[in-house]
Amino acid sequence: LALKCCYSFENRRKLFEIDSRFKFALVCAQRGRRTDSFECAFYLHDDEWLFSSHRHPPALTYSVELVKKTSGPFLTFLELVYEHDFAIVRKCYLDASRLGEIWDQEEQTFSTAEINLVLDSSRIIENRSVGLNDGDLTRGNIEYLLNRGCLLLVEGKSFWHFDIHFSSAARFAVPLDRLLDRQHWYRIVRYYRSAYRRIASSTNERTLAWALLPPGPVSSESCPTERRPENRPNCVVLTRLAILNSYAADYLLRLRVGTNVSMFMVRQIPVPQVARRSANFLSHCALRLQAQ
Repeated sequence: LALKCCYSFENRRKLFEIDSRFKFALVCAQRGRRTDSFECAFYLHDDEWLFSSHRHPPALTYSVELVKKTSGPFLTFLELVYEHDFAIVRKCYLDASRLGEIWDQEEQTFSTAEINLVLDSSRIIENRSVGLNDGDLTRGNIEYLLNRGCLLLVEGKSFWHFDIHFSSAARFAVPLDRLLDRQHWYRIVRYYRSAYRRIASSTNERTLAWALLPPGPVSSESCPTERRPENRPNCVVLTRLAILNSYAADYLLRLRVGTNVSMFMVRQIPVPQVARRSANFLSHCALRLQAQ
């Protein structure tokens, strides 16, 4: 089948007797041919748009190559509305590699839940039970807990872009003797690890927020972190954080996000190739921001 068009409508004007929050789509295909490109339009409200000679918003022409670049193996469509959005996305994706592809080459994986606040509640204690009332991710607090046989538990709300002192929200710790069945954590907590905030929305001030966690803490399910930090030098991850905390990466992710930043969405973010001098500059700037 050759896909000819996909026009997505919102039901705000009650074209169908269903909830106004539902969407429906008109999809046309032709048998006996192969899909090379097709028309798309999203967030339409009126069926008169189909018969108008001056369509607003205009229909956009998606190529199969663009769909594969932006969506990976699942071939989902980015819901773009205007030509300038389409031009930006095409430029960002066609000249870059997706973050997931880079991680696969580096044999890097991310943990979506080192400690689950509900399922692993038996492992968790409150910081104040060992005399720590401040939940900031400072070296002093991390060492204080380590001296008492505990690891600080980091949540997504504990940090912001490059800023691990954004909030004193780290309320919990995990005693080391309750991690005996998860020996790999003793290895990875010795490294600096990149992490991002999973709970976010496309209506927030910013959707994508990354930081470099210091050695010592473990993370909760709201804070996915690297599981193989020894596979790359710190300068590489600092350069990558400079790119991922940019407005460009944030804009591209907002095209997908509902209420959570899933690992699938993060893996689709395009990462441009950066010359060595530019990479050194970005790494240096990210390090200064992280260390302030």
